[in-house]
Amino acid sequence: MQEKPDQPNEIRHYRSLAKKIIRSHFGEPASRIVYRPSGRTNFVFSVNHVEGQFVVRISPDRERLAEFRKELWATEKVRKAGVPSPEVLAVGNDVIAEPYMISHRVTGTEASHHPKRQRIVQQMGEYAAIINSIHTESFGANFDWTDSGDKYLTWEDYLHGEFRLDERLEFFAAEKIKAFNIINYYGALRQAVEQDDHKSLAEFKLRLRGCLDLYSLPRAE
Repeated sequence: MQEKPDQPNEIRHYRSLAKKIIRSHFGEPASRIVYRPSGRTNFVFSVNHVEGQFVVRISPDRERLAEFRKELWATEKVRKAGVPSPEVLAVGNDVIAEPYMISHRVTGTEASHHPKRQRIVQQMGEYAAIINSIHTESFGANFDWTDSGDKYLTWEDYLHGEFRLDERLEFFAAEKIKAFNIINYYGALRQAVEQDDHKSLAEFKLRLRGCLDLYSLPRAE
């Protein structure tokens, strides 16, 4: 995923797009739109409007609309489960050609040096536990949030399908990459799958994914 260019002319261009999005959604222009350089891949703008405070995110990659829709689905799921999350008002690419998202802005301060940091970190862990307890069907990019695309009902199917594990291991062997940990993790993962050991399965699949994410396969143009 490429980082977005932060050139002044690019910022001005996407700010004008954010202005257009807000006017289209609310029927009235924003009173203030400020660029926030925090986004690595999206152009992010905080918006003051008569209707409230909002955030507009615009992706320069026109193929990323699905990612925004997936994020919308996930946000709605965790909000229903009791995890505080900004409400997403709109996702689309109908007002402009680029994918965009409008959400309510949440104000606050960073917890890095907060006097109650320990309690905040504990609460984050509690929220993470809630998020990880949300049940979904299938593995990979296409799960509950969409009805399209290939579905992988087991982790094993996902590894050999979408993730192309066998091709990756062949690539390691061909390039003589030391993949001792990866092979060990994969062996343990297969055993956990066969024994239906959910605890070990969760542990090893994260370790394996972390190792494999260090490498990417060359794809045909």
